[in-house]
Amino acid sequence: NALNGVVVEGNSKSTVMGGPIPLGNVVAANLQNGIVVQDKASYFTTYNTFCGLAAFSDDPSFGNGQDGMLITSTGSNILIRTNVITRNGDDGIEVSGKAKDVRIVGNIIGLNTDGLIPMGNADNGVEIGGSARNILVGGPQPTFNVIPENAISHNGANGVAIVGSARDNIVSHSYIGTEH
Repeated sequence: NALNGVVVEGNSKSTVMGGPIPLGNVVAANLQNGIVVQDKASYFTTYNTFCGLAAFSDDPSFGNGQDGMLITSTGSNILIRTNVITRNGDDGIEVSGKAKDVRIVGNIIGLNTDGLIPMGNADNGVEIGGSARNILVGGPQPTFNVIPENAISHNGANGVAIVGSARDNIVSHSYIGTEH
C-alpha cells in the first residue's frame, strides 16, 4: 500500500486484530506505517500479528517504510501483545503525541519469529515520546501469552527510548538487548 497498512481512528472502540495461533495478521511492505491507532480510538488489541515480516519467515524484505506500529490515540486501553515486529524503516513501536494507557507485553521486537535471528527495526525497538503517559512496556500478562516477556533486540538505535515530555511510564519483565 502507498500509505499505511491498517488505520484505526476516530472514536472507534473495541477493535481486535489477530487471532489464535497460527492465525493472526501479516502487516508488511506498506510505504508508511504498518498499523496506526489515532484520535480517540480505545480498547484496541493486536495480537499474533507479524508486522514488518511475512508469517514465520526470515526474509528481511517485507518491512514497513516507517513505524511498525504508531500509537497516538488518547482513547486509552490499547493492548499490543504476542506480535513479531521487525524490519521496519523507523521504530518497531512508536507511542507518541498524547497517547495514554498503552500496554506492550509479550512481543518479539527486532528479531525473527523464534527470537533467535537479528532482524532489527532501523531506529528504536520501542519509542515513547511526545507527552505519552501511563505506558507499560513489559509487566504482568493480562492473559496467557506464548511469549512470556518482551524480547527487544538488534534494533538500529535503542531497545527502548523514552524521550520528550513522556511521563509515568514503566519498563519491566523484558529482555532488552538479548534473545529471549
